[in-house]
Amino acid sequence: MAVHAEEQTPNKPEEPALPVLKAAIIFKAAEHKQEVLSDDQLLKRKQGTFLFTQKVRGLLTRHCLKCHGGESVKANFNLSTREALLESGYVDETADDSYLMELIRHEAKPVMPLKTEKLSDEAIGLIGQWIDLGAPYDKPLVEGEKAGSAAAVFENANSHWAFQALRQPALPVVKQKSWVTNSIDLFVLAEMEKAGLTPAAPTDAYTLVSRAYFDLLGLPPEPESIEKFVDNPDWPKLINELLNSEHYGERYGRHWLDVARYADTSGYGRDYFFPHAARYRDYVIQAMNSDKPFNAFVVEQIAGDILYPEDEPTDTRRYATGFYTIGSIYPVSANGIQRPKRFEYDRLTDAADVTGEAFLGLTFGCARCHDHKYDPLSQHDYFAVQSFFASSMFKEMPLGNLKKVAPAPGKKPKEMAAKDYLLVHKESEEHAILFDRGDLSSPVGLVRPGLPHYFSGKQQATDKKDDYTQRRLHLANWIVSDKNTLTARVIANRVWQWHFGEALVSTPNDFGLQGSKPTNPELLDYLACFLIQNNWSLKKLHVHIMSSSTYRMSSSHSETASSDVIDRFPTKRMQAETIWDKMLAVSGKLNRKMYGRSVYPPVDEEWVISKRNSYWPTEEAESDWMRRGIYVIIKRSTHFPFFDVFNATNSPASCGQRERTVVAPQALTMMNGEIPRKLSEAFHDRLIQECGHDSEKTIARAWMLAFGRPVTDTEKQITLDFLSDTDMKTWCHALFNTNEFLYSK
Repeated sequence: MAVHAEEQTPNKPEEPALPVLKAAIIFKAAEHKQEVLSDDQLLKRKQGTFLFTQKVRGLLTRHCLKCHGGESVKANFNLSTREALLESGYVDETADDSYLMELIRHEAKPVMPLKTEKLSDEAIGLIGQWIDLGAPYDKPLVEGEKAGSAAAVFENANSHWAFQALRQPALPVVKQKSWVTNSIDLFVLAEMEKAGLTPAAPTDAYTLVSRAYFDLLGLPPEPESIEKFVDNPDWPKLINELLNSEHYGERYGRHWLDVARYADTSGYGRDYFFPHAARYRDYVIQAMNSDKPFNAFVVEQIAGDILYPEDEPTDTRRYATGFYTIGSIYPVSANGIQRPKRFEYDRLTDAADVTGEAFLGLTFGCARCHDHKYDPLSQHDYFAVQSFFASSMFKEMPLGNLKKVAPAPGKKPKEMAAKDYLLVHKESEEHAILFDRGDLSSPVGLVRPGLPHYFSGKQQATDKKDDYTQRRLHLANWIVSDKNTLTARVIANRVWQWHFGEALVSTPNDFGLQGSKPTNPELLDYLACFLIQNNWSLKKLHVHIMSSSTYRMSSSHSETASSDVIDRFPTKRMQAETIWDKMLAVSGKLNRKMYGRSVYPPVDEEWVISKRNSYWPTEEAESDWMRRGIYVIIKRSTHFPFFDVFNATNSPASCGQRERTVVAPQALTMMNGEIPRKLSEAFHDRLIQECGHDSEKTIARAWMLAFGRPVTDTEKQITLDFLSDTDMKTWCHALFNTNEFLYSK
């Protein structure tokens, strides 16, 4: 709502009328707790404050504040604080006596909001009801610096790149057209030419085949597969073969599990074991392998039980909603005290936060205690999103036959604390409770389900009495709708990051105003549009990206690298699980069994004893723990040390991008750790079995297995000299510790 004094100023006295002065004195006294309110007055004040928090604050912020207390104060009408509102003379003791109501009802001029549509009858009624309840504020509409005001937030949001409608960008015109293979190259090359850079040369066939294997499968190619591709470098055929491998789902499923803040236990006090977590993990792997359209993948995780009510609890798809039951939430405190209210609040908080970050790239959690300081998300929006999940609950399922836990040395045997959850509907509808400052001890009132107002416009949740079982589905459908500007951009950015190790938006979980701007916004929009046009198929997006000249560039370049322009393929250290998988595969010890419960590799007993929740029942059979990293247990209280040192995730929140550190414990782990030593010895045994005692043949085979390329003459001679006075087991262990073994390029 905007009153422009230069066009028309309301015919009202500069000083407020006597009734308004009287009201202001009463209200101001109440604010300083100098007035004793009757029970009826106190009830009205509470009702008015809740109505303001729930509805009126948003209306005034969206339609009025910019010109009346936000960026300016026009026509002496200031909404920034309650005191300023009362002093303006626009509000009387009742709505019918208030001049503000005449303006928004279009009964007086200038009609408000100025030069835009009239407010709905419902909105006008809410403002009138609020005035009749005393027009109370829970806090000022404008606090502190202007940049933090609601008006400034909304104005900045209107021009923010991620909140603009998604449109197919025009293809750039480039000079070096011969380098271009597909449209992706046009966007990349245009940025290079703008920066005065040139693309790196195409990489060699050996590097390319290894790059594809580690990228799509997270596993090294066997020497025979490498030679086959080098002899006949059919790149499209190789991509399709790898995408059709069942191990693709393990690789890209692991990427998504980071986003889903996956773990097998709850963490904190009792660190409850979650049997259902492995079922969710298996669902993700299967979804990736089947190339389930990403929009369907999203909807199933939010509301799969609503889409497929016929699914049994034993069906893998039934655990798609495990996305919401694997968070770091638990029903009992460390001392065993039941706390249902805290558990419910934590459950809804976790659900809202992970929904925002994983699917929309928005930091919903910043609006839990107050309106978001930078993004157009109010505290009411936050609890309205929580309310989509308030009519659901965690149903505890029978535990069945859990693996018995052996006691740690020096400790008494204990039973494993476990909670097997399934997301189901409650018997009747419930709503989330809005808490003042997000404090569980300060409830304000119930909030009905609602989509974030700024992003959804008029597309709000239906509120029929018998519709509460459909609420999560309504939210899911909005997230993947064509009108949502964020979802396709967010996942396109993630896929690019998973291929190159560097995202176009370097804050993949924050596309808001505090997040980073894309280094190539047109390319990001192009990828998002491509994904939608191809039925949200991630595999088709993989093919498109990997078919580009950009993907096939060498990681070496004579020119100095630029942080914002892609002119070479990035060299990156492999993730913890990939290093683990590579050691197992190269040693010949990898157990490729898929799915099932998570496994416990051997760890140092003293380390186990030092932990509070010291349940670590190492697998009895060696082959049982020699499985891919995606199946290794993730305990939030006691993270597997090998994974921990290489920056694997173990977070209670969605992880958009792992840390990438280079620290001494990584080298010490590879040199002195029991598992790297054991697997390097198995690598030695494999070489002896395949090559006998032929040193040159052994070296050649070792290079192909460990590095995916032939050994050079210089390297061969250095190795022969090394082996002349060092045993071969030490040499095999040394190969595991080389940069080339741990980095991909």
